[in-house]
Amino acid sequence: MLGDLPSDATPQEMISELGVDVPALAAIGSSLWLCDQRDMARPIWLRILELEPNNETALSGLTLLDIAANDLASAERFAKRLVAVTPSEPKHWVQLSTIRWKMGKRAEALANAEKAIQLDPSLDDVRKWIQSRNQKDSSPDP
Repeated sequence: MLGDLPSDATPQEMISELGVDVPALAAIGSSLWLCDQRDMARPIWLRILELEPNNETALSGLTLLDIAANDLASAERFAKRLVAVTPSEPKHWVQLSTIRWKMGKRAEALANAEKAIQLDPSLDDVRKWIQSRNQKDSSPDP
């Protein structure tokens, strides 16, 4: 299978070789990300979503890829799908909160961070972040 591919195989060659083997595709996409070959990871993760539209690994990878590319609108779309698929995973709510904060969607960002804390009360950094945002919003203008 994959061992038969040359080391400089393109994402399309990898996809062709692996076909519908989602775990193998996910492993390749993650490996490409970790090796800082992010442009090669995108088509792999997109192929996974064609096969499994709710695949957490692919959604998470594409979210991170778009954050790194500063494509926050696309990152938000993938992150929204991610929290819909894994609504009980606090790290994904934190990620959506961070994206929305950067986009200027302050109220939504705070609500997402609060959801993360509801799911995992031990997220002290998130709790402190919310408190600091609320204090700034309630303090009078200088």
